Amino acid sequence: MDAIQVEELVRKVLAELNSQDLEPDSGSVLVGVSARHVHVTASHFAALFGEDADLARFKPLNGGQYASACQVALVSPSMKCIENVRILGPFRKETQVEISRSDARALKVDPPVRPSGVLDGTPGITLAGPHGSVTLTKGLIISNRHIHIPPSFANRLGLEENDFVECMMEGERKTVFCGVQIRVDPSFAPEMHIDTDDANSAGIIGKARAVILGKGADGHGARTHCGHCGCHKKSG
Repeated sequence: MDAIQVEELVRKVLAELNSQDLEPDSGSVLVGVSARHVHVTASHFAALFGEDADLARFKPLNGGQYASACQVALVSPSMKCIENVRILGPFRKETQVEISRSDARALKVDPPVRPSGVLDGTPGITLAGPHGSVTLTKGLIISNRHIHIPPSFANRLGLEENDFVECMMEGERKTVFCGVQIRVDPSFAPEMHIDTDDANSAGIIGKARAVILGKGADGHGARTHCGHCGCHKKSG
């Protein structure tokens, strides 16, 4: 069994485990905390690591992605630096850097909250690797909160690609997040992705789940933070 077959098997097992013990109409999904990371083009990877370098797999992720063993440093225009930022594979059509708001403050940059791949109007940053560096003119974002689900899960809840929902985080400090984007694909296991700032605010340590409250749910008077627009509101 080669590496690609092993990766496919792992994805299937994760999808099966994630769907166990859920009622047919349950909107409960696992929560994955995404630390800062980089997606790169093949040409940028070669510039950073050399023409003969390999984007070696470190561990499989949702939807056919994987964490690689390769890491880079982020260097801002003000020369602030964050080292050991992992690259995720496979290669992308555009290089994209995803950080948290706390990272942005440390780097003295001001990226917008955006869905993955929506890069027009975003600031750039320099990536430094062992072979060379690449300076981006755009591509630095804070990723919006989103949930990966397969079509069967979406159909049960009446959801479609690019819907926005509100979710109750079942962490140490229960929190309602709004503006959570739905992403639908057959390769996805149900999983909500938030960054480290959101995880800390909800007191998430280790495994956690979120409950999809539905489109237009307002948290019944809970204070919510909208990841889509960055605002705070008192609902109800």
